Amino acid sequence: MVRECEAAEHAALTDLYRLAPGALRERYGLEQVERSGVLTLLAPGLPVPMFNRALILEGAVRDADLDAALASLANGRRRAYVQVPPGAAFDAVRSALRARFGDPVNSWARFYRDERRVAETVTDFEVRELGAADAAAFGNAISVGFGLPPELTPWLEGLVGRKGWRAFGAFDAERLVGCGATFLAGERRAAWLGFGAVEASSRRRGAQGALLAQRMRAAFADGAAAVVSETGKPKPGEDGPSFRNLSRALDLAYLRENYLVKGASA
Repeated sequence: MVRECEAAEHAALTDLYRLAPGALRERYGLEQVERSGVLTLLAPGLPVPMFNRALILEGAVRDADLDAALASLANGRRRAYVQVPPGAAFDAVRSALRARFGDPVNSWARFYRDERRVAETVTDFEVRELGAADAAAFGNAISVGFGLPPELTPWLEGLVGRKGWRAFGAFDAERLVGCGATFLAGERRAAWLGFGAVEASSRRRGAQGALLAQRMRAAFADGAAAVVSETGKPKPGEDGPSFRNLSRALDLAYLRENYLVKGASA
């Protein structure tokens, strides 16, 4: 199950980076690097962890490949993480990272559901799938929701209508107030749910729960046998709305440790 979850996210992120326009690649240094058991996402011009991290996909990572991934992440002023799934298969990698960077600084929670049971939700927003006319609003909603530069909007709006992707939105009349996407590639078993965002003034009205339910139904209808997602594990005293919403819709599967790469700004 761990392999299935990590592979679903890996496929979605790989396709996302593949979509990036050339001008943005040059401006922000966007690059994805595949090595044996490691996917490294780089964006030196974006001090955002989601675009500067290495995902450990296999336990048997060669030392040279791990060293190269760490060197590329440390080369710049930005927060960068190495993310490691749980399990004995990853003990060697985990030990190597602890020796270099100390204990993990936080964790991301992985959520999973392989039952086609989708909880009923209630919201006063209209939730529907997005089309080409909604693409710009979708890209803007992600940029705002994740605190990203507005220059990234043309990249993100390209997900609407792209093969393998389906985008959904919550509307207050004609205004898009929340969004989310699914990615299901080819014969892959699990669909990835990502880019869930709702504007601050429209939260706690059921939008994200309804968007999650709609995306899950769509993924299962498209043939997915499971759906997966992830979010940061809240620290004591933190609200953690994303964690709370995912906990209601899916099952908490495991925690993935995040190691802060030395040389990156914390």
